[in-house]
Amino acid sequence: CGGAACDSDEILSQKQVCLPFLGEEAAIQQPNRLTVVTHKKMKLRYLGDTLTNRTETHLYVRDIEHFTMKISPTVYTSNTDASTKPRLMAGHTLDGRLLVGHATDATDGLGAANKVQHQLCWDRSQQQKAFRDTHGDVPKSSAPCYIAPDLIIAGDDVYFLLTLLRAMGLGDGALDRPRPGERGKTIRNSGLQVMVGVTVVSFEPGWGRVTPHYFLSQIPVNNSHHSVESGVTGINNINGRPAREAVEHYGILFAFKVEGTLAQWSWFKIVAELSTNFALVAASAAVVKYLALYVFPLGEVYHKAMHKISPNMEGIQKLLDKKDHKIKAAHKKHFHHDNGTKEEQVLRLSYAQVHLSSDSESELESSHKPSGLSSSCRSLEQGISQHESQRSDQRSLQQARRSA
Repeated sequence: CGGAACDSDEILSQKQVCLPFLGEEAAIQQPNRLTVVTHKKMKLRYLGDTLTNRTETHLYVRDIEHFTMKISPTVYTSNTDASTKPRLMAGHTLDGRLLVGHATDATDGLGAANKVQHQLCWDRSQQQKAFRDTHGDVPKSSAPCYIAPDLIIAGDDVYFLLTLLRAMGLGDGALDRPRPGERGKTIRNSGLQVMVGVTVVSFEPGWGRVTPHYFLSQIPVNNSHHSVESGVTGINNINGRPAREAVEHYGILFAFKVEGTLAQWSWFKIVAELSTNFALVAASAAVVKYLALYVFPLGEVYHKAMHKISPNMEGIQKLLDKKDHKIKAAHKKHFHHDNGTKEEQVLRLSYAQVHLSSDSESELESSHKPSGLSSSCRSLEQGISQHESQRSDQRSLQQARRSA
């Protein structure tokens, strides 16, 4: 329709004519970008005139909201290796959903769902086409929700532009509503930019592998404009004078970003992950071992007890705080010798459950059970004592031989 207004009353009063508009004229396609045309500005300038001396004609699309957009994402795996076969899925094999509102609350900076979005979810819930998640199992009647496409043609999902606008919170008449602080400009005559995420889902934590599908999420860029300059369309003789004509298309830019996963079973990946994880576990064990030996304060005790049953470290610390002569006296009393380092003697006392009394420097008290040490514990300690005595005798014999 020619002129600044697009409603029928003003068209009739100004005797404007609405020209037929073909579907291929309604959009300009670029890689991962689609401009839905809402306004054409045609600039005509006679050759030889100044740049400012030109004629402009404005044409608007009255019913762009009733045009449709087909979404058919063909996806494939790109990060494959020699052991994994590439995988490709055509768009008509994927079920799609459109996110109405936002999947999170208002803290993400996008704002909470409005009345338009709640109404869209309610309307589609009456047709069993609004769901709580992308699987489409649980119905939902309020935003945020996921809705099915308006039409399915040859397996491809088709959405009305009005549905896409309502999913962003832009209701009826939003394209012609004056923008604040822009002298009456509207989305229809100055354009809008929308970021569209196309997320392919085939694996979900807690669910495992699921039927591959996708969902759309839209983020309108506030106070944005968009136009595409078509350049010179031709040089014509108008009124006997050569003239040059250029066209600038204003509209809604949908910028698509595709992401997601195509999961498949792979023994090679499993073996590789297990090998890597086992190597990490081994490295972690080595790191923990050396930290315990050389960094932590009880490193000497850990070195002696590393290949034995773990003692009560709380009791070990209490014994280490005692004076050396008390530990030797207690060790000699219970094991009849005082061989070994302080840490070894403390470990033996801990295994035997012997504690030094804090009330008297000369008294020792034992925390044995009433029947005394168990036979297994006593035999273990006797074996340790005999072994230490034999080692001491061997060292003495070796020193005697060297002296001789």
